Amino acid sequence: MPLLCRPYSQIPQPLKQTRGEGDLETGRLGEIGFGIRYLLKHRSLLAILGFLLVTSFIDSFNFAILPAMVLARSNNDPTVWGRLLTIFGIGGVLGAATMSIWNLPKRRTNGLLLGNAVWKGGLILLSVTQSMVGKLIAAVVSGFCSPFPNSSNQGIWMSQVKPEIQGRVFAARDLIAGMATPLGAAIAGVLVDNYFEPAMQTNSILAQLFGGIFGSESGAGMAVAIALFSSCGMAIALLGYAFPVLRNLEPTVSDRP
Repeated sequence: MPLLCRPYSQIPQPLKQTRGEGDLETGRLGEIGFGIRYLLKHRSLLAILGFLLVTSFIDSFNFAILPAMVLARSNNDPTVWGRLLTIFGIGGVLGAATMSIWNLPKRRTNGLLLGNAVWKGGLILLSVTQSMVGKLIAAVVSGFCSPFPNSSNQGIWMSQVKPEIQGRVFAARDLIAGMATPLGAAIAGVLVDNYFEPAMQTNSILAQLFGGIFGSESGAGMAVAIALFSSCGMAIALLGYAFPVLRNLEPTVSDRP
């Protein structure tokens, strides 16, 4: 048999259990319901899910206004945004290659928490700096770190959930975590247009606190919003080490509960 035809027959196919894992449930709702109940029974997975909800909300908020912020602070020059996207993509390729070559991170919890923290730090730098060099540095740092949280997160879930029920559990996970994405995007424009942007162009408390850093021109309010939300995201990621259920996830939880 030609080599190209053989890999498909070598992929292991776990046997479907018929008792004890909710397999008697039928229909998509029943299977998602099983996944939700499974998550509720495992504190470690619930902790990661809560972390994913918060970070998804923050990332959705940031990226809903990031293009507008970059354009507003660069005289509406689309080439600036194009360069940042290019550098971000290059950074992401380098980060993925680093993970593949050196098998990093050694502990996936570090990849999830520290990767998220550094990623948010890059967004803070991008919102603060006005120089093109600073923006490019922020883009390459954020891009380089972007594969670490997602890959580490998926690796943790795959090691903690039995292969024969991963589809149902992951579907429930994605359904719940995905709820934060439209919410973050929905409130981003409302908050920026009605509070952050007007506040930074007046003598408000917000302008007095951050005007010296972000200025008062168009886009300053969006920059402040991204910096504040990213700072919260960084703090939450680092505070994750204070909770044993996250910090000791891999050493203390069996590979597949």
